Amino acid sequence: MKSGAGVAALVVGLAWGRSHGAVNPPAASPEATITSDALEMHDSGAKTFFMGHVVLTDPPYVLQADRMIQTRSTGVVDAKGHIVATWLSLAGERTVAEGTDAQYRPKEKVVELWGGPKITRWETSADTAPPTIIADRFVGRQIANEVPSKSPALLNQGTSSSTVLDAHGHVVATWFGPAGEKTIGEGTEGQYRVEDKVVELWGNPKITRWQTATDTAPFTVVADRFVGRQLENDVLAHGHVEMNQGAGSSTKSDEAVYKQKEGFLTLSGSSPVLVHWQDAHSIADFQSSKGFVWLYPKHARLMDHVHGHVTPL
Repeated sequence: MKSGAGVAALVVGLAWGRSHGAVNPPAASPEATITSDALEMHDSGAKTFFMGHVVLTDPPYVLQADRMIQTRSTGVVDAKGHIVATWLSLAGERTVAEGTDAQYRPKEKVVELWGGPKITRWETSADTAPPTIIADRFVGRQIANEVPSKSPALLNQGTSSSTVLDAHGHVVATWFGPAGEKTIGEGTEGQYRVEDKVVELWGNPKITRWQTATDTAPFTVVADRFVGRQLENDVLAHGHVEMNQGAGSSTKSDEAVYKQKEGFLTLSGSSPVLVHWQDAHSIADFQSSKGFVWLYPKHARLMDHVHGHVTPL
């Protein structure tokens, strides 16, 4: 069965809320629709093929593609070609995901995206430097909130679920600060909890930060896991934390917290904090129970059980 030319604007409902001729696909999300220029039904409607300017809408998702195939028994929609998925949050942020292949599972409210996928997120309509994430595969899903969310939008709405974006394989996230700072986070696994504005990165993760576009000595941090909290405006580093800036300075600690507004790190943990410093005049190696490192201008402060030595050059 094939539609005629022009926009068919077929309100399908992800599992067809009503019959179309002799076809009676199963019921599912009543607010979901698919529109396209043309469609074909195969095997008495077991599969439906949508072609040309295909748009799937199931709030809060809008998914566009060249072609979609819906399986009646499951309601699953497979999309191919020039995928553009858009998600609008309660607070007004806009997230756009792009790739070549996608799958939408309506019963689970899960979207998967692969084929050179990229996600871009605008905090506001005036955002001119939105952060981007690339990976081998993205999975967007809804989860129940077991504890109250910190998001003001969710608290005001009384929402019992939130959106999670999982990133798998060769994850690279790039974002910019208000003064031109550039930060790149890399790892093999990542997760973004949209409403809580929390990003996690693990799988040999590494963060590199340039203070300006001409910065030739960016600082790098490696750890077992990173957690970026936008509402708190900080980044937490957990396990085997090692920071380097240029050839002359490095620190090691179990834990670290980077306060983005203040521009310093707090180093702590059950193991001693180790600080190495070198300039044209000397080499210094110290350890303590706790430490603070300011990045710009570069200096450090150690506290509690401090000892070490300085070697003149």
